[in-house]
Amino acid sequence: MSDTRRTLFPIAHPRQFKFYKKALASFWTTEEVDLTEDRAHFQGLTEEERGFVRMVLGFFASADS
Repeated sequence: MSDTRRTLFPIAHPRQFKFYKKALASFWTTEEVDLTEDRAHFQGLTEEERGFVRMVLGFFASADS
């Protein structure tokens, strides 16, 4: 690979780019999920449901670190 290339297009290595796109697709991005109504939805849950959501989020937060 050349260190002087400063552009993505045209794709210089289509096979590697295909693997990159496949790897990228295995993660969700913030653009894919509409989070604008989350607070209102959370407030609409019962206290028991909120506790469950907090427990699940806490588990994933600790598992990620």
